[in-house]
Amino acid sequence: MYNEGQKQGKQTYKGEREMKKKTEFAKLLESLDITGSQLARRVDVTRACVSKWVQGNATPNSNEMFIKIAKALNVSVETIVRCFFKY
Repeated sequence: MYNEGQKQGKQTYKGEREMKKKTEFAKLLESLDITGSQLARRVDVTRACVSKWVQGNATPNSNEMFIKIAKALNVSVETIVRCFFKY
């Protein structure tokens, strides 16, 4: 049985979850072949914290954390900031 998707008007199979668009941060982690668990260990935060960043439900809470993430992923701080903020 098909249901009409409420947010975007897409038809989905009953019980099927609509796929959310990947965040820029999720795309970056995927391109670097890094899991949320691996990043969490590298920057000393919980997996739940990284999950919120990946899903776009939260952003790192300090400049120091942006720097830690950049170092852990071996990318520029600007790359990390651009994942979270459009400017």
